[in-house]
Amino acid sequence: MSQQESTSQHGRQNIQASTWAVLLIFFAGFCVLIATVGFWGWRFYADATDPELGSVALKYVDTGVLIQQPDRTVPQEMTEATGRPAGCPTDTKVCMFFSEGQHLIGRRGAGYGPVAALKLPDSSLINLHTQPAGFDLALRRYRVSRWTKDRQDVVVEQLAGYARYDLANNQPYKNVTFAVLVGNAKLSLALGGSYSIDVPRSESGEPRGRLVTDAPISFEISVRRGTALIESHGQSLSLRPGDKVQVAVDGSFVEQNGSPFQAAQWELIADGDFSQFTTPDYNTPGKSTTWNIRSYAPTPVYPGDFSVVQTCPPEKPFCSGHEQIRYGQFHREAGDGKPFYTGIDNPVDIDVSEYTSSLVFHLEASIIKQSVKNTGERGTDCPIFVEITYKQKSPTDSDQFYRMCVFAAEDDEIVRDATSRIDYRQISRFGTYPIEVDLRTLDQPLRDAWYISNVRIEARGHDYISQVTRVSLIGKMR
Repeated sequence: MSQQESTSQHGRQNIQASTWAVLLIFFAGFCVLIATVGFWGWRFYADATDPELGSVALKYVDTGVLIQQPDRTVPQEMTEATGRPAGCPTDTKVCMFFSEGQHLIGRRGAGYGPVAALKLPDSSLINLHTQPAGFDLALRRYRVSRWTKDRQDVVVEQLAGYARYDLANNQPYKNVTFAVLVGNAKLSLALGGSYSIDVPRSESGEPRGRLVTDAPISFEISVRRGTALIESHGQSLSLRPGDKVQVAVDGSFVEQNGSPFQAAQWELIADGDFSQFTTPDYNTPGKSTTWNIRSYAPTPVYPGDFSVVQTCPPEKPFCSGHEQIRYGQFHREAGDGKPFYTGIDNPVDIDVSEYTSSLVFHLEASIIKQSVKNTGERGTDCPIFVEITYKQKSPTDSDQFYRMCVFAAEDDEIVRDATSRIDYRQISRFGTYPIEVDLRTLDQPLRDAWYISNVRIEARGHDYISQVTRVSLIGKMR
């Protein structure tokens, strides 16, 4: 009897243990379920975002700026809708809301300087320029936390053209990211920074170089303030103020002297060393894409020649063949004393509105022969005459000219017309002398100009042998 009671009691204990085990398992499962629901509920609360709808597109010019809707393939001219959004700048032609998926597109010829902009609710501003082949910018993502001030994510895609990013610093959100997509690369920009991103494309959309002589690139970024991180082709690179980096079409970083970092300055004249073509090519219409020849002389007067000569640089008068440099030489020895000019034009066609810190024109000049002693009078006789054609602000503005005359003299007896507005530079014969002028200084007419169309160098007057090399126009941003 006692054995049966013992067996029964043991069975009851097993049942109780199993019951408690089941209860504990169910309780543990319930706790896990509550924790999981709580976790994902918290994640949903923390990560839930809504589109930010307060961005506005700004148009500063009359025509040439378009909007492309996400569901359309053809962009439409940007026109004012009924009722302007609050806070639109008063100097804009058109101001309208801009949302995710829309493209802001600019056509070449719309104007110089910033012709349009994207202004974000946090006061960040993206200014867009149409020169030389237009722009295309899309807002891919602008999201903010739904219930908190935790996150703000902004992603734009820059498909073509030049843009200046000035990002606001004091943000209402704790975690803010701002990214720019260019092809397969991602650029992360720090808040409070100022950046320039150039995506040079031809009118057909193909990558090109900044100058006609440059190799095609995917894009270029420079940093004025802040920091930027480039992620491209499985590599990453951090930029600080003063850095400029170019990314090649294959996604790799373009290196100069073994480093991807370049000085934040821009050469605006192609082929300033006359190395791209031969003398026959420069003198044949359509052969040269940089310098073009233009000459005049009254019939039957001999007009003069332009040729490329190779010799040692001025800093090393005795050199080996590979150290020689090329000069563009103007040559006329007709001996008839009749006036002429022989010149070369470089159609730079460049928007210079961003180069407000400095815009330095430089050349190295040499005058071997000069037949007229009082050269430089009113600019009619000048062995090296420079003319830069520019406009102030708009394509409808009249052409204006900066003119310089470089002449040879050993004294100050040259008679010059002070009212001719020619910048005279005196040098000695036979040597090579650097000539330089910052066109942004207060006494220069180009100090506020936004566009330069052409740089011309010529010999004009009577008989001369003169030559130039290392011609450059270098801009720096502020």
